Amino acid sequence: MRHTRLIRSAAPALAAALLALHLSSPGAGADVRGGAGVLDVEIIQATDPMKWGREGVYPNGRMGLGILTTSRNVGTVNVDWFQAGFPGETLDNRHPFIGQNCYRTRNGRLEQIGLAWIKHGFFSTNDNCADDPGDFLGVGCQDTYGNFTNANRQYLGPRSEINPLTGYWEPCGSHFDTGMVGYPAGDPGDCVMTHFSNFAPHDNDDHRLRISDADILGATSFNKFYLEGFYIVAGDENIENNWGYRQYFFIEPGVDPDWTFQPITAFKQNPVIDDWGDDSVTASPTTEGKVRVAVRVVPIDATHNRFEYNIYNMNLDRQIGSFSVPIGPGVTITDFGFHAPVEDEEPLFATGDWTPTLGPDAITWNAPAPDTNAGESFPNTIRYGTMYTFWFTADSAGGPSVLTLTQFKPGAEGPLAAALIAPCSFIADLNGDGVVDTADLGILLGAFGSAGPLGDLNGDMIVDTADLGILLSSFGLDCIAG
Repeated sequence: MRHTRLIRSAAPALAAALLALHLSSPGAGADVRGGAGVLDVEIIQATDPMKWGREGVYPNGRMGLGILTTSRNVGTVNVDWFQAGFPGETLDNRHPFIGQNCYRTRNGRLEQIGLAWIKHGFFSTNDNCADDPGDFLGVGCQDTYGNFTNANRQYLGPRSEINPLTGYWEPCGSHFDTGMVGYPAGDPGDCVMTHFSNFAPHDNDDHRLRISDADILGATSFNKFYLEGFYIVAGDENIENNWGYRQYFFIEPGVDPDWTFQPITAFKQNPVIDDWGDDSVTASPTTEGKVRVAVRVVPIDATHNRFEYNIYNMNLDRQIGSFSVPIGPGVTITDFGFHAPVEDEEPLFATGDWTPTLGPDAITWNAPAPDTNAGESFPNTIRYGTMYTFWFTADSAGGPSVLTLTQFKPGAEGPLAAALIAPCSFIADLNGDGVVDTADLGILLGAFGSAGPLGDLNGDMIVDTADLGILLSSFGLDCIAG
């Protein structure tokens, strides 16, 4: 028999309330999900942030937040919601995982400044439906984790242990089993819950949604911040409704001894990146996971523009190891920039900045190699639930292009492609696909003899052999990185 603990409140006085139920204990390797039907869990709230720990003194410290998240089963089958286990129990992997992120806007540029370890779900309250609370989220039912529960280290484990595409967690050798942090596990363990502590040996902000005072104070544009929650559920057939966020003011310590938080927008059911910039796309193909890429082009003067790109890995387990943006002939690139959230709790991953390499037709950033002398084993790749920001200045306007992202882990698919604006364009790319080819030739020939404007490449109000010559001179050129 096992005991399932329920902690559902943002208020400290209620955070210690327990509900103990005696239920059967499934095996550690069990990974059966749902049943015949549609498995679909959505997030319907991410709100009510609260500080549950601080390290250092303001304005030179860091706080550890938790946010409240609510999910709902909009599928047609029950969803497993089993507890990972209490000390001495065989670990169980049949439950959802909840992520928490924080972003800021600085001079209009969106940057991620915080991320929590992954929360292991347990025991569904089954609100707003007829089902009893228990180890399944019933059809049409809701389940809420308060901000204390989502900040409780008893239920927070390393993100690297989860495969975000499949939703699978290997309990044996995990942090809950051995107390270690490894990728892959350095100790096979015994598959029994051992590490189950909200206090020692943790610092006050360990594993929680950690945000530094400096990163908050470094924000501008009316002190805008975004708190995001997301769910990973094995077998979920629609991950697009698994992300949601709310925008907040962060109010500096004054009358209150620490930061306080004021919501300024309603909840939105999508990743923060979807509502930023000029355009965003999902890189293709998506068979091994989804990666969002967004762009913002900021005019600096009559001839210069700043190109800003954000890459958000939603559920690509293979991770992103490099990123390339095509550059047009004769374009000069300056003022390179990079930002990534600090993740110093996964010690095997490198933490250095990505540095750009400027080639004749593209600028490419690569994840820095690990510092083996510091005990690192893996490069600083873009892992799931994480957004990296890149920017530069070009003496050029933008045009339709294709950006390239390569994965770090091996897999079936090659590089990913994101069709977005870049400082690369050819006047003869009539269909805007980033390539001057037979499709553009067909468009010009179809307009031959007309006054244009389509196909009138030299602007003389007639589509003729002069325009054909311009197209043929750039035939085969493209704005595709890689």
